[in-house]
Amino acid sequence: MAHFLPRNAYTPRIIASITTELISIAARDLSALYKDDSEGFRLALDELIRRTIPSAKLPSLPPKGPLPVLGPFYLDTNQLEDRIVLEMTRFDNGGIDALLEVLDLPTTLTLPNRSQISARHGLFIALYRLAVPHRLSDISLILRRPVSLISFSINTVLSMVYKKWSHLLEFDTTRLTHTQLSVYAKAIYGKGCPAPNVWAFMDATIIAICRPTRNQQVAYNGYYRSHAMKFGCITTPDGIISHCSPAFEGRRGDGAIVSDTELLPLLREHARDPKDQQLFIYGDPAYGESDAVVSGLKRLEELTPEEQDLNKEMSRYRQAAEWSFGKVRSLWSMIDYNRKLQVELCPIGIYCRVAILMTNAHTCLYGSETSQYFNLPPLLLQKYFSAP
Repeated sequence: MAHFLPRNAYTPRIIASITTELISIAARDLSALYKDDSEGFRLALDELIRRTIPSAKLPSLPPKGPLPVLGPFYLDTNQLEDRIVLEMTRFDNGGIDALLEVLDLPTTLTLPNRSQISARHGLFIALYRLAVPHRLSDISLILRRPVSLISFSINTVLSMVYKKWSHLLEFDTTRLTHTQLSVYAKAIYGKGCPAPNVWAFMDATIIAICRPTRNQQVAYNGYYRSHAMKFGCITTPDGIISHCSPAFEGRRGDGAIVSDTELLPLLREHARDPKDQQLFIYGDPAYGESDAVVSGLKRLEELTPEEQDLNKEMSRYRQAAEWSFGKVRSLWSMIDYNRKLQVELCPIGIYCRVAILMTNAHTCLYGSETSQYFNLPPLLLQKYFSAP
């Protein structure tokens, strides 16, 4: 049923310019009308709005296509000082620009809710999320962006980086050539390592996670007494984590991770010097012995003094792998806060492997303790991300 204005009702004329005096008069008249007939006033106001503003002029979302880029009233991360950007993302402004160049992200990112942000701002948000274990609402207050946009930006950027560059965390034969492996072996041997044919160090890292709702026993690691995910990694003397396995459940053994990833056949075939001599990876006794992996001596009976000295000497160099894991945790606190790592609510494997990728990028730009120890500078950032 249509609603019409009463004939005796006074309705102020709509004019182009509104003054304070006119607003006061209109408020007085509307107040009087409301006291006389509140229901009639409401109906009259609805009809007045309907007549005054045609429906064609009302704002509406387009049926398809992206929403416009959000305006400049949000925090402009491009204007932040280097020290602030470095503290928030672990990279300075120059480092973020270099990352944008090599990661090959689109200039403008269209999120699942059709919002659009620049690639630089999206990368900033994703790095900030990895660097600090804040709640999304806290990040929203700091960056002055909606929580939904923060969440979509993080997942979109991390997924894009993972899909395009995760192959760099596998045994990359285009980069790990026979000549390059020989350079690694010479750097380790030149530092005083008693084994001249060891080119890298292997170890597994444990990432504690929130207790899962289901299959708790599978994720539980009895040694650390926590639910966890496990990653097997290979660290080279230039500080780069050259291989990282997919995520495994916390109870999986170190040796089983190597077997399940089919890494050993690759090492037997490709881990050789230019003279086709086999080169080895050194790991702890959990990895056992194979054609491409050597580990510390482990016997039920007592080791001889010479064997004990050899174990001690090799363990001193194997600490390089621990330094790399320490750097990952130091840079990206998010993956070291188990309450935020919930199996069925976030992609833990993507978070952790992208964090390792960003650690390698950080090493390329700023160096690392491992590269300084072995006196072997890391790759240039452009060269590391140039692999197909």
